Amino acid sequence: MTILLVGIILFGGSHLFSVLLPSVRNRLQAWLGEARFKGLYSLVSVAGIGLMGWGYVLSRDNGEMLYFPSNGARHVTMLLVLLGFICMSAPYGNGYIRKWLQNPFSIGVCLWSIGHLIANGKTPVVLIYLTLLVIAALDIINNMVRRNKPMFEPRVASDIVAVLAGFLVYAVMLFIFHPYVLGVKIFG
Repeated sequence: MTILLVGIILFGGSHLFSVLLPSVRNRLQAWLGEARFKGLYSLVSVAGIGLMGWGYVLSRDNGEMLYFPSNGARHVTMLLVLLGFICMSAPYGNGYIRKWLQNPFSIGVCLWSIGHLIANGKTPVVLIYLTLLVIAALDIINNMVRRNKPMFEPRVASDIVAVLAGFLVYAVMLFIFHPYVLGVKIFG
């Protein structure tokens, strides 16, 4: 569990730093230069994700159950995760989804995280997805306070691509990643 917690601290800490202390982040970026700052930030984030994944693998079998999901939780989760992946695909185009949601990636992470929190009460899963949920929710609030609104003419083609990409990622996670990488069968 220690490796998982170190990963959460690295990944969560770096993202919370950016969301909660933007002026300090901007000064550090100016001092280091944009390329070095982004490189260091990416390195810390990737190290955090890697340690979270490794920590999950090491602790998933002996993690305590904090709560037991209801029987219908899996179905709700599948819908939330699908919608989450579609939202997470929307910022890469100029579609109506991006224009309406304004912060679709973070909304998608919230949906994805809530889905997993509904369906799985094991300590490692709860720690990982609660971290992601808090970071994404704070990012949404931060953008609402700063009133960051995308300014573009939306195109339906971008929404079609976002929906197709969301379904593709969903299928890969459902039929390949969960059963063959994580050893977690969603069906059966």
